[in-house]
Order: sequence, then C-alpha cells, then structure tokens
Amino acid sequence: MEINKVESFRRTFQLKHTSAVAYGSTETAENVVVKLTASNGKVGWGNCAPDEYVTGEKIEDTERFLTDAAPELLLHRDVGMLGVLNDELLRHGARTPAACAGLNIALYDLLGKCAHLPVYRLLGACRSSILTSVTVSLVNLDDAVNLAQEYVGQGFRALKIKIGTTWQEDYERIVAIAGAVGKEIELRLDANQAYEPGDALALLAKLEDQQPNIAFLEQPTRARHIYSLKEVTTHSTVPIMADESVIGLKDAFVLTGEMIAHLLNIKLMKCGGITMAMKMLAIAEAGGISCMIGCMDESVISIAAGLHCALCSGAVMYADLDGHLDISNDVATGGVVLKDGHLYPVDAEGFGLTVHL
Repeated sequence: MEINKVESFRRTFQLKHTSAVAYGSTETAENVVVKLTASNGKVGWGNCAPDEYVTGEKIEDTERFLTDAAPELLLHRDVGMLGVLNDELLRHGARTPAACAGLNIALYDLLGKCAHLPVYRLLGACRSSILTSVTVSLVNLDDAVNLAQEYVGQGFRALKIKIGTTWQEDYERIVAIAGAVGKEIELRLDANQAYEPGDALALLAKLEDQQPNIAFLEQPTRARHIYSLKEVTTHSTVPIMADESVIGLKDAFVLTGEMIAHLLNIKLMKCGGITMAMKMLAIAEAGGISCMIGCMDESVISIAAGLHCALCSGAVMYADLDGHLDISNDVATGGVVLKDGHLYPVDAEGFGLTVHL
C-alpha cells in the first residue's frame, strides 16, 4: 500500500479555559493536522502540536517540514515499511519532532486500517484503559479551586496542579485545592522548571504536615540542569518526574542510567511519535523507571495516539492525556472514550477517528 498524497492543515484551536503555567499563558493552541492518502483510498490522520518553549520548534517550522520535506520522503513509499520511514523522517526532521510525530501518527493510523486492527492491538496491548489526570492551570486561587471541584464533579480522580510562583504561594494553592476535593483525589504537581532545588524541597517538606494525596512533583528545576533535578530526587520523599529534561532517546538513556528522576514524562510531540516513545519506554523499563504519557494542548487525533501508546507498555504508570478536553473547535471526534476519569480506546481500525476539515 503506497502513499499517494501528503497534506497538512494548520488550525488555531480555541481553549475553553486559559492555559497558564509558570512560563506563560495562552488562550489558543496552534496545531497542524496531517492527512496521508494511500493507493487503496484509505486515509491516515495525524496531528502536530509543537511547543517552542520545550523543543524550540515553531509552528512555521512544523509547516515547512510537512510541506517541503514530508512529500519527498513519503510519496510512493510502502506504509508497511513504517520503521524505515520513521527513521528517515527523524533523520531529516530532528529539529521538528512535532512534525515527525504527526506523520508517524498518521502512518500508524493508516497501517491499522490496512491491517483492519486498532493500533493498540497492532502494537500489543497490556491494558484496556488508563486513568488520566486533568489540568488545573496556574490561575488565581479561587478559580483554581472552583475548577478543581468542577473536574471532580465530572468524575476525574486525578488532578494535575500547575504551580511555579513562590513555593509559599504554591503551598497555599495545593492545600486549598486538596481541602476542597478531598484526600481520595490524587494530586500531581507540575512546576514547569520554576524552582531552585532548595525551594522544591522546602515545599515538599512543608506539605508533609498536611499529608495531601500527592503522586509526584514534575520538573521542579531547569530542564538542562539535570543534576539540580537529581538533587531534588535524591532528597525528596515524594517521587520526582522529569518532563522538559527528557525530550528524546538519549535523554531517556541518561536520566534512567544516572537515576536523575524517579519518573519520566514521555510526550509524542517531544520525541517524534509512537515509534520513538515505545523505544524510550523500553529504556525506562529496563532501568526500573516508570513513566507517564503526557501531551500538549492538542487535537483528539494525537491524544488517541498517546492513549494507544500508553496501553501498550508495562513501563507506563500514569497518563496525562487531557489536551483535547479544553478545545472548543477540534476538527476530530472519536478516538477516545472518557468514563469516570479513565480513557478507553475506540475499538475500530486505526485510531477510530472521524475528521472534518
């Protein structure tokens, strides 16, 4: 089955709530939808959600690779040779991992449709669903508490709490949210690189008195300062997760081998897609490190891909696949089913998506 056409469509997604983290805020999310058409008429869908702050990839870089390089690399190539195609994409698109991820996702969707199987069955599933967190942004305290209560009322059992002001203010935020939702709700803290090691450890020490239900603290220190991250990991009684510090395969190898963090957050948009994510998960599993499959603000197209990936590795302990929930004008439906805070795949060929462009 050859690829006959490569198309891409930029879309500005409107967010229902302000997405605010330690380094900035936004009301929109720029994505690029990928469409691969095969010689038998089947279509594979992918999605790209670059994050310039994390990987340096601008949306214009994504579009340029999809328009200029992708057709030359993929046209008239066999979809069944996905491994070879992915290697070539990553070799030429090392600086545009989100573009590579979108193409990789579309290739898997197409391959699943060719094989008449959901992608998670094609990869070899080890679970049928996974609990996801939903994000409470770094907005004012009253709004954060109200949003947390709203999400719990919708059935979510895990909240990702964005922090990153001062550790004292963040302490008040965490305690207020924990008090409002109850100790049975799991809290996942995400500082997005905002702390020095001493501040992170001071926050965690202070929180011990309140004993909220904290699963982990994510990326407390600067991404490239991995030994600052290791310092927090070494002295913390709460598991520490790396996010911005772990982009691709080499990062996974170094962070796992040197025990820089207790946990890794692997995102398709950072590493280049499902193929690379599965390799990173294998490295982590070999080193005894558990992982989370995370996301950006992105279409359900790539959220579905992240879910299928999460279902197919024993190294995955957590999922944070909520990036589509806040989008009011997504171009796709299907792909995932949300029930009581758990995500289930659609049992259909590929990712089970319907796309309207």
